[in-house]
Amino acid sequence: MGLFRTDGKRPDCVTLVSWQSGKSLCWDVTVTCPLAESYIDRAVLEAGAAAEMRATRKEKKYVDLGARYIFEPIAVETLGVFNASARHLLDDLGKHGRGSKDYSFSVPKDLDFGAALQCCPFSLPLPATDL
Repeated sequence: MGLFRTDGKRPDCVTLVSWQSGKSLCWDVTVTCPLAESYIDRAVLEAGAAAEMRATRKEKKYVDLGARYIFEPIAVETLGVFNASARHLLDDLGKHGRGSKDYSFSVPKDLDFGAALQCCPFSLPLPATDL
């Protein structure tokens, strides 16, 4: 089974070189609002709960990729919290980027979650800025 699939399951990206144990790394990104009705009960108890719930769904969706790829869900909440395994992955990518010629990773300086915040019906208004 390759990544060109007909079942509607299309992860966002895959590394061209092996990441671990001869397998390429494959990931799928999702953004969720912890203030949405479906997450609020858990989100009020623990920061990152909505991201963890979405990451678990992604893991179940792509479970069959495990034979050929290392799959990593990347779930981020509109309030900025990443799921735990994504934080570890990003940390590993950062280490590889600093000390290895094989990998490089950087976060764009203009990374903006503003559009994602707009989709959350309960999001707080962004502060006005003086120009």
